[in-house]
Parts: sequence; C-alpha cells; structure tokens
Amino acid sequence: MQRGAEETLRESEARYRQLVEGSLGMVCTHDLQGKLLSLNTHGAQTIGRTREDVVGHRLSEFMPEDQRPEFDNYLSQIALSGEVQGLLHLSHVDGSVRVVAFRNKLIQSQACDPYVLGFGIDISEQVRAEDKLRALIRQSNSVLESVGDGIYGIDLDGICTVVNPAASQMLGFKPEELLGRNMHSLIHHTRADGSPYPENECPIKNTLSDLDTVRVSNEIFWRKDGTSFPVEYVARPQIETEHGLRPRIEPRIQSGILFDFEQDINPNIPPVSEDAKHAGKAVGVVVAFTDTTERRALDRMKDEFISTVSHELRTPLTSLRAALGLITGGSLDARPQKIRQMLEIAAGNTDRLVRLVNDIIELERIDSGKAELHGTMCSADDLFRRAAILMQADAASAHIRITFNSQGVNVWADPDRILQVLSNLISNAIKFSPTHTEVHLRARRIDANEAEILVRDQGRGIPEDKLDSIFERFLQVDASDSRTMGGTGLGLSICRAIVTQHRGRIWATSTPGTGSTFHFTLPTLPASNLL
Repeated sequence: MQRGAEETLRESEARYRQLVEGSLGMVCTHDLQGKLLSLNTHGAQTIGRTREDVVGHRLSEFMPEDQRPEFDNYLSQIALSGEVQGLLHLSHVDGSVRVVAFRNKLIQSQACDPYVLGFGIDISEQVRAEDKLRALIRQSNSVLESVGDGIYGIDLDGICTVVNPAASQMLGFKPEELLGRNMHSLIHHTRADGSPYPENECPIKNTLSDLDTVRVSNEIFWRKDGTSFPVEYVARPQIETEHGLRPRIEPRIQSGILFDFEQDINPNIPPVSEDAKHAGKAVGVVVAFTDTTERRALDRMKDEFISTVSHELRTPLTSLRAALGLITGGSLDARPQKIRQMLEIAAGNTDRLVRLVNDIIELERIDSGKAELHGTMCSADDLFRRAAILMQADAASAHIRITFNSQGVNVWADPDRILQVLSNLISNAIKFSPTHTEVHLRARRIDANEAEILVRDQGRGIPEDKLDSIFERFLQVDASDSRTMGGTGLGLSICRAIVTQHRGRIWATSTPGTGSTFHFTLPTLPASNLL
C-alpha cells in the first residue's frame, strides 16, 4: 500500500517535471531573499544560459544594473501581499535585455520553508513592437503638428476622428469642437455661390466608394465664424486590405512636396497594388488642405501687373512704331519738318520706355532688399538745394519757381535715395502746376526722433478718394495723364518704398483746384539711438 502511494507520488512528480520542462514559459522557484531554487530549461534559455548557470544565484544578478533596485521592492511586496505580477527585465548573454511578464505567488507550507513559485512569459518581441508603434505614433503626431497644411481624418459616417493644429486654426475651431462632428455639415456644407452642397456630391465622401485619391483646387471651406476661404485639398481613403489598415495620408507640405506618410515612416510596407486596393475596403478618409487666399491674391496682383505693364509698354511702342513707319515708308520725304517731329515723338517714347524699365527694376531692387541704404546725418537745407538744382531745368521750362525752408532740420538718411524721392515729388508738382506758380519745400521737426518733409504745389489738386491709391503702382489720377505728362505711374510707388525703407511714412493732402502737399517723415537719429 505504501509502495503504491510512493509510485503514485513519483509519477506525479515526473508529470510535473515534464509539464514544467515542456512549458514555453519561464517556471522557477526562489526563496525570500531572491535566490533561485529551481528553473526550467526554457527559462534559462530565455537569457542564453543553462539551469546550472543560474540556480543558486540571486535573480537580481541576471537583471540590468538599473533595474536591480526594484528587485528589493518586489521581495518586500510579495512577502507582504503573497502575490505579485509585473514585468521582469533580464540580461541575455548576448547583451540584449529580455522582458518577461510574470505572476509569482508565495507558497507557505509546514513541510518546508516559504518559497516563491513564479511563472513568466517572454514578451520582448511584443514590447519592442509596442515601442516601435509608440515611436511611430509620436512621429506621426509630430508630423501632423508640424505640417503647415491642415489635415483631418473622417470615418465612414464623415465624423472627424483626427485633426492637426493647423487645420483647427485655419477653420477657427478648437480641436475638441471638431472631433466627433460631421465635417461636411461643419465646414463644407455650402458652395462658393451660396447654394447647398449635398454630401453625396462631395468628392471627399465619394473617395470612400471610388477608393482613389482626389485633388480639388477650386472649392471653399467654412470657418466657425461663418466666413469662408478658398482651399486646395487632397482627399485619400484609408484602405483596409489583407495587410491590415493602411493610413494612406498624403499631406502637401509648404515646400510643395507630396509624400506618402505610411511609406516614409515604414518603407518596408509594400505599396498597395491596384488589385489589392480594389480588393480592400475603405474605413475612412484623410484630407490635407491649404488656404489659397494669399496665392489667389498674388495671382490677381501678378495678372494685374502684367496687364498694366503690357499696356504701358504697348502705348509708347505703338506710337514709336507709327512714327518710324511714316519715316521709313517715305511718305514724309518731302516734309523734313514733319520728319523731325516724328523723330522727336520716337525719341520721347523711347525715353518713356527706358524710364518705365528703370522704374520697374528700381522697385524690384527695393522689394527684394538689394537696394541697401547708406545712412548718414543730412542737412535738410543741403538736400533741398541739391534737389532744386537737379530740377531747375524742368522748372524753368515750365516757368515754375522752386523755394524751400529747412528750419535747420537734420535727418538720418541715405542722401541719394532721399534726393530720388524729392526729385520725383518735385517733378510731379511741376507737371501738374500752372505756369508762374511755385513749388515749396519745407522741413519741420516733429519730435526728438522724427522730422517731416513737405512738398507743396499750387496745381489742380487730387480728389479725396484718390489720396491713398495714388501710391499704388501704375495708378494715375487721370488715365490720360500718362499720355500727356509722360509718367510711368511708378514714381510715387518708388517714393513710398524708399521712405518705408527709412522707417518713415508718406501721405498726401490736397484741396482740389488749390494744390496738393506730399508729406513724408524721416528719422533724426540712427535706429540704434532711437528712444
């Protein structure tokens, strides 16, 4: 009877050893000081060792040095509570660290001293995969936050699931006001002409059925405050295939480069083939959009500039071609005086073209920052005298007198550039003043840091509604002025650009029929000395 019980016990122990040895986990026992009493073969192999290498040693000896302080906490906790679960970090002989998820229990028996029975599973690969996933999430979040374009994602019902800061800022919403809301009804509900925009006609929604990217450049989105702005957007479906969910985000960075978000982050993922794409199903859409307000404004300015320049070039060229055509055609051979007149017209229009080209180049140099200023202390009296000498011939031919009063004012400026401003203003004053009148230059100190320069004429004046716009490029108070006065329409634009370079302001006041006064300010001290 006793022999049968002993055999049963031995068989039970053998089965237990087989179970422990056959386990794909780590099975061990250790005492309350952490010394290993037993360990299965798989557990030892987990860290590249044999059972003989580890049994009899403290478990902490096989832990990374920075993890060892936690082992004493573990021993205290299991002695107190009788059961502990968590993650154990063990050093492999190849230098890597293995992560074991464990659940250990304190065994207390009258037949032996208390010991701990432990069971663990090596989850190192899972931990590494989770670390990579967290890194990818951080990277994707960083990309979304740093991209200047707006990006948002929606699910099959059009509900917003993700939005980056740029999108919420452009739309005027807080992120939490967009998440969980239907994006079409929130920002895309109405067309530019005010008519309703049904969701079933929206290209963004249709990508869910077409499973293809759509690019749109002529629509609008609506802000929270009820205003709209023009957008260009790319909508691309998130497709779930046999490879799993593929977040095919294709944002357009400010540099204009399109990139495949998924492929950039994980180049090992194969691209979706057409067959796989159509075999999959859409689970959402990612939209990347850009506010094109500034671009459209620049396009309009460019078109207006080209149109105006073309007109300004065509007018003198047409006159020049007509004059030269009459001469070369021989129809004026018997009229030398008329030939001379045609040559003068040709020369005048040539000069006008040269001035136009020079003015355009001058504005481009100022706008691009290539026209550097060489500031120095200048006497307003000296600037007025030099400007009067430069313009004396034009003034004399028009029977105009130039007078000035500097009041001892000094300014900090580039004298050559300010002479250019004064010459342009005096030239305009002479053109629009009747004979036997005067153009008066005056300077006065505004305060310790700033002085004002005035150029006053006694001409026909400027209508009040034109006082601000006369400083725009190619703008004339009267369209016929460019023909009769020979101006390019750029002189005042150049004056404004130069004065702005000097940290000053320029404006005009006028009483129609009495005259106009152009004012501009200049600093009286270098920038570093301003109070």
